[in-house]
Parts: sequence; structure tokens; C-alpha cells
Amino acid sequence: SGRVGRWNIGSLLIRQDEFQTVDANDIFVGRLAANVLEESAFGVIMTDGDPRSNLDSSLIGTDFRYRNSRLPGGRMIEAQVWYQQSDNEGINGNDRAYGAGFSVPNAQGWRYGYEVKVIEQNFFPAVGFIDRVGVRDYQANFGFQHRSRDSDSFMRGVYSGVDYYRRDRLGTGTLDTEIIGVRLFSMDSNRNDRIFMQYTFNHEILLNPFTIYRAPDTGRTVIVPAGDYRYEELRIGGRSGQQRRVSAGGSYTFGDFYNGTSDAYNLSLSWRPSERFRFGISYNVNDVAMPEGDFTTRLSSISAEFILSSTLSWVNLIQYDNLSENIGLNSRLHWIPQAGREGFIVFNHNLVDIDRNDSFHSTSADIAIKFSYTWRF
Repeated sequence: SGRVGRWNIGSLLIRQDEFQTVDANDIFVGRLAANVLEESAFGVIMTDGDPRSNLDSSLIGTDFRYRNSRLPGGRMIEAQVWYQQSDNEGINGNDRAYGAGFSVPNAQGWRYGYEVKVIEQNFFPAVGFIDRVGVRDYQANFGFQHRSRDSDSFMRGVYSGVDYYRRDRLGTGTLDTEIIGVRLFSMDSNRNDRIFMQYTFNHEILLNPFTIYRAPDTGRTVIVPAGDYRYEELRIGGRSGQQRRVSAGGSYTFGDFYNGTSDAYNLSLSWRPSERFRFGISYNVNDVAMPEGDFTTRLSSISAEFILSSTLSWVNLIQYDNLSENIGLNSRLHWIPQAGREGFIVFNHNLVDIDRNDSFHSTSADIAIKFSYTWRF
């Protein structure tokens, strides 16, 4: 990867060993983008290979991003259009994805934006990820940001606005999901503290029932039936500035959930005794009550960051959830001997309570080593 004049270049070639029924093969990703006008860019992307099968697969796409921050009054505008098409062995037609949008992300005053994208039914980026196909998505936002010009003021800014999201099914044009989020207020202090309140309206049409919960010990399942669901929720919360020696944050979300109710809690605490060390914990709970059954999910995490020197850091994360009964450890050592040169050693380890008797056993462990070097010419 690198830059030559106005061109930004990136490529990745992977040799993958055979695994189960997948033969050894090569995977390629390439990206080329040029800076145009004063703040805009035009680019193309290409991928080749499928890491999960022996079938031929490729993708090609192009995009244009426009940005202008020189409008009167310090305002700016951003816009983008993009197009991608996949080519997979045994699949013909309906294999495109494309979209366009614009935004006026002003730091002061009115701000708004709109975006639409279409993902056709047979679009399949084998080297990538897509959560839904055969859909058309719409996103819009509109709000007002007020920032205090008084440096001695306690309050730095207040934002209120509306976010809108809608997803339709291609072909029938029927609604899949609709979400309206009303950010009643989000207030920031000059010390980076924040409090907020948001109301959300959800509308979802399920064509098929789905399992939302499966008890890890008994196998009991909670299934949401097919149907037309409308439900609302309110979220309130806040956090203190993370530059403080001790900082905390939390939120509480309550309201309807499909044909039941939900109460969700999120708490976090961070301790920074010095510039070289930071320790954090977080805890998330979601209590759901439905006619089909009640359940509770919990997610806990502990993090520790060590800044050993200006060139060496060590970051660690331990996470546990009560559904998979899995404890995951991620440890990353990062070394930057000089600007443009850096190395990583990353260790991952997973332990699972298979018998649900509070006795955890190792299920997987891996280590990755990476070093990058930049040549300047």
C-alpha cells in the first residue's frame, strides 16, 4: 500500500492452504484511487477468489466521493456514488450493488443527509461481507447543532435531530424494516462530559419466525412468530470525559420489544492512574419478557492498556457472555521503531464451559505476527 503523486494504491495477495473440501487457492484484493478536484476522490476496486469454495468468483467496482468545505459561513457538503458487480460461477444476473448519497455535516447549525443503496438478490462479494441481499435501503438524518462561542461556558454544544432508516424488499417493494430515532437532546460540556436522551420507533415485518434465544443449559428456545411488529423504546444515558483519572458511563433503555418488553442496562468504568496505564470494565444486561418466554443476556469485559514507551504498547481484552459461556482473550503487542515501520504480535485464546458447570476448557488459541515497512521515494 502507499501513495504515488495523486494516486493511492493498495493490494493484498493471500495464499490459502487447503482446508476440508476447499482446495489451496489465491485470494486477491486491489484498490486504486485518485485525488481529484481539491477535496474529492475517484476510485476502483477489484477482488478475485473465494476463500470458502472452489468456485470462481470476482468483483469489480467504482466510486466517486465529492467534498467541499469552502462554502460560505464555514459550511461543507459531501456526496458519493458507487457501483459494484460480482461475477460468481453458476450465478447469472441480479448481481449488482449500487448507491448514492449526500450530507451537509455542519459542526454548527442545521445538518442533514440522505442515502439510498440497492443490493440485488445474487450479489455475492466472496472476499467481503454483506448482511442482506435483495433489498433497497434508505437512510436520512436531519438535526440542529448549537455550539457555545463562550470559552468560559460550561456547555460546549447541544444537538437534537431525527434519524430515519427504511429497508424494502426488492421485487415486491414491501417493507422489511423501518426505524425512526428521535435524538431529543445530546449535550456536551467543555470537559467532554455528555448526557443524552433518544426515543426510537421500530416497525418490522417478519415473513418467517426466527429463534431469538436458545438456553445454553436446557436448550429451551424463544421463537418470535412471523407478523407485523411495531414497538417503541426510550434510551437515556451519559458519560464523563475519558481524559479524567476516573471516568464512568452508562445508559438505560426500556420499552416494547416485538410483542413483549425489554430493559437494557449498560455500565462502564475506566481508571487511568498514569499516562502509561489504563484499566476498564464494562457490563451489559438485557432483560426480555415475551409471551413466548423470558430470557436475560449478559456481556462483561475487562481491558488493560499499557503504554510501555513512545514506541511500544500492549493492549489486552477479556470478554464473557452467558449465552455461549465463552471467555475470550485478545492480547496485542504493538511496536513502532520508526515512522512508517511497525510490528504486531497478537494472541487470541477462547475457553468454553461446555458442561455448564463453571469449569472452562480451552477450545482454540492462535498467534499472529505482522511487520510492515514503508519505503519512501
